[in-house]
Amino acid sequence: MESRWKKLAFVRQADGKPQIFILRLDGGEPIQLTKYKYGAGNPEWSKDGKRILFTSLIPLKDLLIDSLLNPNKEIPKWPFEKPGFTNNLNLKTDTSKPDPDGNMEAIRAYLNNNEKDNKAKVLDRLAFQEEAVTSSNIAFNHVFITDVTPGATPKEVAHGFYSFANAHFADNNTIVTEGDVNDEEHPDRRLESEIFRINIDGTGMQKILGKDSISYNSPVISSSGKWLAYLYNKTNFVVVPSLAVIPLDGKEEDKIEIPFDRSKSNLTWSKDENYLYFTGSI
Repeated sequence: MESRWKKLAFVRQADGKPQIFILRLDGGEPIQLTKYKYGAGNPEWSKDGKRILFTSLIPLKDLLIDSLLNPNKEIPKWPFEKPGFTNNLNLKTDTSKPDPDGNMEAIRAYLNNNEKDNKAKVLDRLAFQEEAVTSSNIAFNHVFITDVTPGATPKEVAHGFYSFANAHFADNNTIVTEGDVNDEEHPDRRLESEIFRINIDGTGMQKILGKDSISYNSPVISSSGKWLAYLYNKTNFVVVPSLAVIPLDGKEEDKIEIPFDRSKSNLTWSKDENYLYFTGSI
């Protein structure tokens, strides 16, 4: 909610996809802000109330062919690990004519069509278990910004074959988000995450926090944009994440550790920045 402009941004289903709606608190009907084909969620207002940041979950199969999000038709640099293929050749556009009695390429094209038509399910990844079913589908959480004008075109901020989460405005020109940008391993094998600062036009990605075997997550910016609170933990042990605060323009060596030996979540700064609230188990 943006109380200064007496508007509320919320998410509800529209044409089968989650979309962002704007409601004036002084009355009136909700106005649909986004009609994004991949859906929109987790809205956050900019400091000046002119833009809204949101995230969208984009399937790999769609990202490979999307002319706006992937104009150069790139493929992931990290190894896809599909048996029988090297250099992620299975992700490149296949022009072979499907034929169950043809050569190897034709047979593969035929089997790929069976998979696309849900006649067969091919599991070739580690994280194939969902809540009630198994799936080999991969999707990436990307960050977008849109003007608070119905019909405005969203602009991608965090992109590539990586996922980002917990994105927040640091100021009117930059955002802070967590993600894992790594080209050496399949995302299913990665437990690490880093915290980045990115210009709202998608340029100037700067890693604020990030090390091997450590997950930095749940970044929260104070109201003035001066302080960054976050959680971190080693990935090779089962441990309770630690809570720390650093100046947004500082370094990890400047961190202030906040001791609390319980799980912590929902970090929230007070308006005067004198307190940091969170929920924890006792």
